[in-house]
Amino acid sequence: MFLCRRVAILMLLLLSAGFAPAQDPSLPATNLGMANIQDGFSPGPGWYYLHYIQLYQPRRVADAYGNSLPGAVRVSSLLAMHQLIHETKIKVAGGNLAFSLLLPLVKLTATGDGKSVLPSVNPGVAGGLIFGPVIQWSNKRLLGLPYAHRAEIDLSVPLASYNIRYDINPSSRLYTITAYYAFTLWLTKGLSISNRHNINYNSDRIGTGERPGMFYNVNFSVEQQLFKGFCAAITGYYLTQLGQDAYHGDTHYYQETYQVADTRERVLGLGPGVSYVFPGGLAAELKVFLETAARNRQEGARPTLKLAYQLNRRS
Repeated sequence: MFLCRRVAILMLLLLSAGFAPAQDPSLPATNLGMANIQDGFSPGPGWYYLHYIQLYQPRRVADAYGNSLPGAVRVSSLLAMHQLIHETKIKVAGGNLAFSLLLPLVKLTATGDGKSVLPSVNPGVAGGLIFGPVIQWSNKRLLGLPYAHRAEIDLSVPLASYNIRYDINPSSRLYTITAYYAFTLWLTKGLSISNRHNINYNSDRIGTGERPGMFYNVNFSVEQQLFKGFCAAITGYYLTQLGQDAYHGDTHYYQETYQVADTRERVLGLGPGVSYVFPGGLAAELKVFLETAARNRQEGARPTLKLAYQLNRRS
């Protein structure tokens, strides 16, 4: 009975605000639209501080067939993500070796239709630490065109706010390994395209035997420079779960026990974006995503602000 209650209502994770609408564990956090515009580019070696603010406001919860679940609880989130990057001059595979550390802080709120008791929400705000090595390739060319790209492997560690007394917690209470590849290709001097491809593998949720399936997500952008330092863009993200959720290694458990047809999640977010590099080195990126095509997860709006600053910039 306790397992049924848990997998039916908890495990909202800090970035995706993914509330489990069916009786299976929801996916852990991932980068949904936090970085899009000219994402593969780096100014060069140095220390960088990045700050992300992301509001998520769901409008509905979708089932495995994309239909709305009437009366389902919706969980909103306000995320503040802090990132520190150190890009060195050490060469690895022709690129610069770098290191990344992220600390997410998130405030969660649950709302419903007023006819049922809302799940309890942990008032804590700390998410898990995320860190890993990076290789940054800058000033390269692909098919004769300017090309910048990056590869990274991150480990998400659940050292954060989690308490079994609450139905919804900021921490995922599992480990996730994420490998990603990002690039920016300049088609002309002012027109560029960017992608960030992520593959995510999850451990069992600590002490439960629940394991969300492996999943893939991509951030994408088409950018046009309108004047020096200012770009307008069409931006988006797409997430699709590749494997079924499992319980103690059994990937058919939720289908056979709870008659869940398909535990895999999916969502597409699209919207406009702008970026500007201020005199002095501060770079800002603002986007508003509207989600569609959701499966087994919430669907809503996701305004996102990214600020980046080179700490050791020389004037």
